Amino acid sequence: MVLSLGAVFALVHGLKEIARDGVAVTAVLALAVGAGAGFLFVRRQLRLPHPLLNLGLFARRRFTGAMTAVIAVLVLATLRTVPPVGHATAENDVDAHRGP
Repeated sequence: MVLSLGAVFALVHGLKEIARDGVAVTAVLALAVGAGAGFLFVRRQLRLPHPLLNLGLFARRRFTGAMTAVIAVLVLATLRTVPPVGHATAENDVDAHRGP
């Protein structure tokens, strides 16, 4: 559990640092730590008799296809709700048209 949380937190932190400041040593280090923790988590889960996450399910084509479709829908839904960088939001547009 600690490895999975460490992997997610480090990866998210690294991505946020890159988005805010660009590629920097701390961001790359956070991504490397997250990838390493994720690798250790997967390796450990594959060896446990009762894993927290049964990665053997991904060996089945139907399961992998279904999970790919779910992730694609979530990504597309996110892209529709997040405004592009540098564009005003709908609230800012309404305020701009109200005038002084």
